[in-house]
Amino acid sequence: MKKLTNGNKLYEQGDLVWINFSPTEGHEQRGRRPALVFSIADTQKIDGVMLVLPITSTKNYRSLSIKINTPDVYGKVLVDQVKTIDPSSEERDVEYIGTCPNDVFDAVDDLFDQLIHK
Repeated sequence: MKKLTNGNKLYEQGDLVWINFSPTEGHEQRGRRPALVFSIADTQKIDGVMLVLPITSTKNYRSLSIKINTPDVYGKVLVDQVKTIDPSSEERDVEYIGTCPNDVFDAVDDLFDQLIHK
């Protein structure tokens, strides 16, 4: 995470953040939970949004997911629940946690690639 000249935070691909995902509908992840920033920082610089993947600690979750276990975040990165958010939104209450381990990010990236390509 870096600071922009306007004081906003610039989140980078691989950052772990807390986000309020509510409101949601149906089977979407809701509430305040950790997430993995999946988009590159330029997406936020240009469009003011970023792509994130929610993380759940629910053991029975049957989604396309990758395990993550850091001192601050544990659970499963939900690769099939990608969401676009505005990190400057007060309602989203985005808070930096740390950085995703490279091996976990690479596994997430590979699974996402399999999900969207034949």
